Parts: sequence; structure tokens; C-alpha cells
Amino acid sequence: MQLQTNLPPRGTVALLTERETQILYLMANEKCSMEIAESLDIKESTVRSHRKNLYIKLDVTKCAGAVRKGFEFGYLKFG
Repeated sequence: MQLQTNLPPRGTVALLTERETQILYLMANEKCSMEIAESLDIKESTVRSHRKNLYIKLDVTKCAGAVRKGFEFGYLKFG
């Protein structure tokens, strides 16, 4: 039995939601989960859930990897 997900295949560009993109941007600006939650007026547990989904979609294990892939895939830009 194969587990099915709505995630893109490995090696392809991940499709992020608008909220995930917002959180990724704030992560790139060195905000912790608590600061992100306050900034977006959501619960910290919700931020942690979005971060977990980001790590899965971007196939990374840490914040730095997520930010790097955010730039690679064009979700984040310099300037």
C-alpha cells in the first residue's frame, strides 16, 4: 500500500500556500515562532504546524535549509 500525499514529487518546486510563504519570509528575517505568531495574530502552535509543513514540502530539516530553498524556488528575493 502506497501513502498518497498532495506534495509535489522530490526534486520539483514545492507549492507553498500564502501563509506558508509569509512564515518563510519571517523566518528569513530571523523571527522565532513566538514572534511570527504575534506578527500574524495566530497561535504559536499554528506557526509550528506551518513550519513543519514547510520543512516537508521543501525537503529540509532546519530553518536555514528552508530559507535557502525559499530563495532557490523564488519565494524569497533579495532586496
